Amino acid sequence: KELNEEIRFVLDEVQPYNITLPIYRDLEGSRAEALVKSESSRLLQVELSDSFCSKIEAAGYPSGVYLHKKYLSYIPELGNKYSIWAQGGWYYSTECDYDDMMYAMESPTEQFDLTYAVNIFQPTECGLAAELGIYDNRYVDFDYVDQEFVDNLIKRYGTSTFKLCS
Repeated sequence: KELNEEIRFVLDEVQPYNITLPIYRDLEGSRAEALVKSESSRLLQVELSDSFCSKIEAAGYPSGVYLHKKYLSYIPELGNKYSIWAQGGWYYSTECDYDDMMYAMESPTEQFDLTYAVNIFQPTECGLAAELGIYDNRYVDFDYVDQEFVDNLIKRYGTSTFKLCS
């Protein structure tokens, strides 16, 4: 029941917008910990994620799962079925260092284990906002989006409204 309420809430919230990237189920915190607690709790999270994603897609939106890279091996049932957005490059911590962030950005595939098909990956939470034209001293997440993934979304959903930084 709670999952259906969550899905209804998400669909109501996104309805007024032209959504172009997938809507992700967030597997962080207790949901992520459930993946490693026991096989039955792992299977429950996989089932809930599958249900979330399939209902979001039935409503006409692409969908996927967002989680830390260390949990990728716990969701093989979802990896080829839905989009995967993984966080956690080598420079992912609460201690942001701009030089470390720049190193991660120069060679993201060396800094991020792409054992599983990941459509979007977040190698660092330490992006300097000024790099994006936001002039203050905050750090922001940096994400890479696979171009083939975007091309397939455009083909499937008939949209050309994607705006990606190169």
